[in-house]
Amino acid sequence: MKPKKWKEHYIRSTKCTLKYATEKKLSQWHEFLSAYVCVVNRYIDIFWLQCPANKNKLVKPIVDLVPHEWMTYRARRCAARHALSMVQSTRERHKTAIEDAKELKKSCKTTPRKPKLRKLSACLSRECAVLEVRKNSKGFDVWLHIHSIGKGIQIDIPLKWHKHYLDLSLQGTRCTEFIITGETIQIPFKIKNVKKQAKTGCVGIDTNIRCLAAASTGELFGEDLIKYIERVKRCKHGSKGQARARRALRHYIDTVVKDVIDIEGLTTIIVENLKRITYETTNPKRRLGKNMRRTIGAWGVGYWFMRLEQACERNRVSFNRVPAYYTSTTCPCCKRCHKDNRNGAYFRCIYCGFADHADTVASKDVLYRFLDGKYGKGCTALPDRRKHPVLMLDGCSLVQVNEDIAAQSMGSLFDVRK
Repeated sequence: MKPKKWKEHYIRSTKCTLKYATEKKLSQWHEFLSAYVCVVNRYIDIFWLQCPANKNKLVKPIVDLVPHEWMTYRARRCAARHALSMVQSTRERHKTAIEDAKELKKSCKTTPRKPKLRKLSACLSRECAVLEVRKNSKGFDVWLHIHSIGKGIQIDIPLKWHKHYLDLSLQGTRCTEFIITGETIQIPFKIKNVKKQAKTGCVGIDTNIRCLAAASTGELFGEDLIKYIERVKRCKHGSKGQARARRALRHYIDTVVKDVIDIEGLTTIIVENLKRITYETTNPKRRLGKNMRRTIGAWGVGYWFMRLEQACERNRVSFNRVPAYYTSTTCPCCKRCHKDNRNGAYFRCIYCGFADHADTVASKDVLYRFLDGKYGKGCTALPDRRKHPVLMLDGCSLVQVNEDIAAQSMGSLFDVRK
């Protein structure tokens, strides 16, 4: 896949709770949120047919296309910006899908679907919301002052800072917009991006349910992932127990991310481009069982890739994606693909006899797919760091058998890549 363009800054956000607000303030805020969501969806209907070029084009005649009984012009302008960003992001995702399909020489049959704001949330700029530090505010660090939204409503919500907010405040500058829901306020920060390290330590990562991260260096991370997934599946959907289980799963994923980033000599991570995993899983032709569908749904693969990419940005590590087709059944030595090459967690090529752990083989295929591509020129991979082979073949070590096979069939190719 085409790598992302270099950006001087990136956005990271943190959340603070609104539990310190009184019931009267929260009731007024919920009343505004209900009206705000309706106004945003009406703007989306208009912008979906004729979308302005950017937010600077939202002049008064365009904002007045959606009137409201009591909502102010400032609040409606914030709603128009919110709707425009949703429409533009939807079209950008569809454009990216078309480019990816062209790169893979496939046809993109999907059409963009009009977005809709379903969650009670509002994106307010400094025209309607501002953080104020006040004297004699016992027990609170700052106050969120919401004003100019209609009906003469002015809401002052006390907030307390936490460790994550303080860390982000040291790294970057606070933005002027806030995403406020009925329970939390999301505060974004603009952080300066640093240049990545030279691509001298590339590592391929294979992701699956049994092992969250199998590295091309031979290391396996997150082998207890299935235990956390099963805990989520055992809980009743929507219950507090399931929420606790999901938090435990996310905490485990964060721990694995730290372990992966700590690989010695790591400068570039290559992962599979896993998208639309659940597409047509209920179709009779390729239907999956209910248990498997629930397992995939509780997997949290999107959260895993998001946290891994964020960790790469903080540690000056490049993050790349490659297509994920046939990585588990392709031999990294002779490049031949056959479904009989893999048997569970064991991989042995039926053509050249190369054998290894199936997840490690998949990670090496991911790595070589990037190195052989047009964006992998000049990059070097980290070697396999396993001191002792995991598998044995006919009384000989797996490493020795693979070296003999490679020397006979592929010459020095295996040694170079190793």
